[in-house]
Amino acid sequence: MKKFYAIVYAYGRHVVNNGQRADTIHRFDTVAERTRFLNEQEQDADPIKATHPLVKKALRYAEHMDWPQAV
Repeated sequence: MKKFYAIVYAYGRHVVNNGQRADTIHRFDTVAERTRFLNEQEQDADPIKATHPLVKKALRYAEHMDWPQAV
């Protein structure tokens, strides 16, 4: 089943805090769910492709923890 992802930036799209980002990756079953989530965000957030390195990292972590994943 295809999944859709979004990234929520902890400190903004271009801010790095002491070498760390602390962003979170969220997973959705439909594009509509992801779009609704992105529209409701007060922080910077963007859709992100499943092939993005941060999504791959989140998928590795998700084997042992629930979503959303901090990356």
